[in-house]
Amino acid sequence: MKFSRLMITLACFSLLSTLCSGVVFGFDTNDGTVTVTFSDETPAQGSNIVINVLFTNLGSKQIEVLRFGLHFDWMESTQFVGPDLSSNPLTIPAGGSYTFSTIVLEIPSDVSVGTHSYFVGMDGFEEGQSESFSWDSTPDEIVVQSFWQDTYNDLLEQTSSNISTAENKTYDSPDAQSYLQQAQNSYSAALEYAAQQNWEDAISALQSASMYLEQAETEEENYIEPEPGQDLTLIIVGASIAAVAIIVILLVLLRKKPKE
Repeated sequence: MKFSRLMITLACFSLLSTLCSGVVFGFDTNDGTVTVTFSDETPAQGSNIVINVLFTNLGSKQIEVLRFGLHFDWMESTQFVGPDLSSNPLTIPAGGSYTFSTIVLEIPSDVSVGTHSYFVGMDGFEEGQSESFSWDSTPDEIVVQSFWQDTYNDLLEQTSSNISTAENKTYDSPDAQSYLQQAQNSYSAALEYAAQQNWEDAISALQSASMYLEQAETEEENYIEPEPGQDLTLIIVGASIAAVAIIVILLVLLRKKPKE
């Protein structure tokens, strides 16, 4: 009896092993790979970016994709951004690739500044399988920057270019030269504020620099350069007027002098 029970147990174990060896677990993590590109690698709070995702089917069978999207750590657990293909599934052959393009993502204005994680998710069917699968890529990271920092970077590039252009000019107007110097000082102050991550003051300083540059251009356009010898003529005329004025004063004083 003990021998019979042992034989039955071994037979059952052998049958279970045979059944399990035929089980297909479906599309898994190693059967696919993605390459994600962002229109802005360091997007700012409140900005919109466009995402392209190249997916490659590394499995041995073709798949039908029902849903495809990206999940970022600030989203609800079930939230993804990407196309819903359930009404018209996409077929990707074994070894084939497909680019999911122009996926638009809005970065929340209140999301924290810094590093955030994300992954790509996909639902579909593998050829020969009646049960659908859910596939997730290996997590990756994206850096979100401050809205003010993004504004500063855009303004910095523009202001830097304008100052370089102004420095390559030769201003004849003394006032224009003075305004250019003030613009350079404000630009330097903006860099110092930025080093301290004081973005609002840095932006204000860059705006001041732009204003000074505009004033320099205006002064230079309205400036009339004195003709040669004009300065000397003005000095002589001024001196002559002063001399006449002194003589007139002396005459007046002499006339008022009382008689003895």
